[in-house]
Amino acid sequence: MCASALKVEVSPIEKIIQLIGDLEGKLIKEGEAQQNIYEEFADWCKDTAKETQFGIKTANSDKDRATALAEESAAEIQQLETKIGELSSSIASNEKDLKAATGIRATEKADFEAADKDLAETISMLRRAISIVEKEMNGGSFLQTGSLEKVADALNALVTASTVNSVDKAKIMALLQSGSDDMQPAGAPAPDAYASQSGGIVAAM
Repeated sequence: MCASALKVEVSPIEKIIQLIGDLEGKLIKEGEAQQNIYEEFADWCKDTAKETQFGIKTANSDKDRATALAEESAAEIQQLETKIGELSSSIASNEKDLKAATGIRATEKADFEAADKDLAETISMLRRAISIVEKEMNGGSFLQTGSLEKVADALNALVTASTVNSVDKAKIMALLQSGSDDMQPAGAPAPDAYASQSGGIVAAM
């Protein structure tokens, strides 16, 4: 009887108030949960923003270093290209000089070989002429006409040799002229002329 009376005494308004109170509590719990989620998301956004800003700063720094390195490399490439051009020009000039020097050396070698050959022939003629004169002198006899002609031929050949200088050529010509002037009509030189001429020939040789 009393319990029924108490149940009857709970009015609809009180029931609504009770429901509102339950709903408020539920909303407060949900709000707190959403607040926690919001705070966690805000913290994540802050951390992400910091990391992103740091990444952007690092990327910009890397970009600046890469740009500076690219500019430095471009300048170095230009310097190397300039140096390569200079070296190529120097190599071409050196090759040209080497080619010219090689030509000059070849010409000098040919001239030397020709002069050496001419000198060898001159020395050979001198030796033959000296041998003839010394043979006649050691024999105590006058130069025979044939021997004298051989000596004269050898001396004439010396006059035309390129290895004999102009002063020596003049001496040889004078000696030949003197020898021809001292010849006797019969073709044999006088004794005094022979002694002077033979000694002069050997000295000239």
